[in-house]
Amino acid sequence: MKKRLKIFTLCLIVTIFVFLGFEFKKQHSNITLGNLENRILNSRGTEILNLELGSNPAQVLNSYEKNISDSVGAIVSITPISDNDYLIADFSKIYRLILKDAKIIEIKPVSFTEDNRQSNFSGKYVPTGLFFSKKYNQLFVANYTAKNILIFDVDIKNNQIVLKDEIKTSNTTGPENVFVSPDGKYLVCTNYDGNVVTGFNFSSGKWREIWSTKVNQAHGLAIVDKLVYATSLAERALFELDIHDGSVIRKVGSQGWNPENLEFLWPTSVYPFSENYLVVSDAHTGLISILDRQKLKLVKYFGGNGPTYKYFNMPYSAIVDNNKHNLIILSTFQKRIVFINLNSDETKNYVISNINWNSLYGSKDLTKNIKRLGEGWNSYVWQKGPVIKLFNKKYFLGYSALIPANGQTSPILKMPEPDSPFMISSSYFYFMDHLHLGKGELLFSPQAGHGLYLEERNGNYYLIPLMLNLDTWRVGDKMINPQGKIDTAQIKEQVIKVIAKFQKYKGKNGLVTLKDFCQLVLQNICAAPDQTLENIFARSRMKNVFHSQAAKLWYNKYSKCSKNYCQKEEINKNLEIYLSKVMKEPLVYLDEIFSIQMLSGNATTF
Repeated sequence: MKKRLKIFTLCLIVTIFVFLGFEFKKQHSNITLGNLENRILNSRGTEILNLELGSNPAQVLNSYEKNISDSVGAIVSITPISDNDYLIADFSKIYRLILKDAKIIEIKPVSFTEDNRQSNFSGKYVPTGLFFSKKYNQLFVANYTAKNILIFDVDIKNNQIVLKDEIKTSNTTGPENVFVSPDGKYLVCTNYDGNVVTGFNFSSGKWREIWSTKVNQAHGLAIVDKLVYATSLAERALFELDIHDGSVIRKVGSQGWNPENLEFLWPTSVYPFSENYLVVSDAHTGLISILDRQKLKLVKYFGGNGPTYKYFNMPYSAIVDNNKHNLIILSTFQKRIVFINLNSDETKNYVISNINWNSLYGSKDLTKNIKRLGEGWNSYVWQKGPVIKLFNKKYFLGYSALIPANGQTSPILKMPEPDSPFMISSSYFYFMDHLHLGKGELLFSPQAGHGLYLEERNGNYYLIPLMLNLDTWRVGDKMINPQGKIDTAQIKEQVIKVIAKFQKYKGKNGLVTLKDFCQLVLQNICAAPDQTLENIFARSRMKNVFHSQAAKLWYNKYSKCSKNYCQKEEINKNLEIYLSKVMKEPLVYLDEIFSIQMLSGNATTF
């Protein structure tokens, strides 16, 4: 996941982005459907506004094991194995959801040795996509890093899955999702890294590859009749393929926020809503769209990303249960599973977390002004949003980056990577937001569990990491998350103390030692008194901060100055050389440039 997210964000932020629209005018009528779909598809207008997604508190899932909710990561795939049992994947493990008991439990993968002894599965195991085939009574798992599809028998009694077979070819590179046709004749997988959709036929007791079709960053997947539907994250498109040879029949979709125009940002899943309709989840817009399969046109949509259970936080998957009674949606960064009954107005929310939005129900003063994400965004740039002033430049907020505003000549400021010491919760910043706080700005993302306070004071620059919580949102001039209203006054007091102490750590020449920087700014006691600079550099993870060649050259000079006293003029010169080089780059990491400014104790800017 980290690899493809990094590729996506780096490609994304050096591109100029397009179009944002929120006019919804078209209405659909005279749709002949069974009772199953009437409530959603026959309502007026294109956007479904009467779905009470967050009208009731969520059911917090219990566990047979202690602290399992803390270990569950980003839930990205779900498959039904019965009316009561579902399996869920989070990139590292598979869990069983038992609806009638509202419980969740880890499902262990096991295999058998040649002498028929059971052992724990020891191969590479990164389950990204799950599909349970009723025809074979087996679980098919897209195993991302191992570049294969694993086939398991499901042993519900013992809460384990038993490895029976493996599918692997030169085309199963980074498989994201897998789907088996109801008759069991065909299996198809989407291969994100390989940029292909690959089809298999079951013959003579084996799955044999029969075709592979180019689909860039292939992700979502469904089979209906003799047709395959696959989503492309790179092209923001939905492909329709012939199941026999993989030939492309139709392709629809483009980049944007408006489902009316069949626009997507990150269409992570597609699934048969019924015989005549498909449901598509778009993780980045948070919108769930229902498409007419014959026309490949939008019929309805709803949702969006936003605070509380009224909205989602990156819904990676949307499916329909075996009896087609419920539309089921995974709100990934809420660890939430939504069941929307298609025959009634009932919506049930289940969460795999003790930290949830339930405590805010009834707090109308905090929730009355909540909005979904998207207003003012032009693709991946918030062009009609707040402007951040930094380094004598103006920046828009973007996706994991600050984007130079109005064509200004300046590098894009990329947010730190998860392995940076500035990223306390080791997660990515996605859609950026901010809150003006005192003399600085608090940058954060609802998909990350932390924020970054940045400030320029009298020519000195400060970047201070702060722990927040996953699913943190700004509502007006307040910040809220599942724990309630965030005490921004306390955050302000915290950063004032850090900055005041930082001034005292400067040497006579302005230089700040890496050890002091690490302990104060990163709040990380990263070294014993006798450790070398190199040990501190590695242990503090500061080695992950300096990305550019200019930064690495600067660090070599800083290292020498730390061992042998340097005059202030030499430190200034080293910083000016770095800035003169990095300002010509299209992109620079925010933690890199701030760290060098702070360690140099210098007022020079670019």
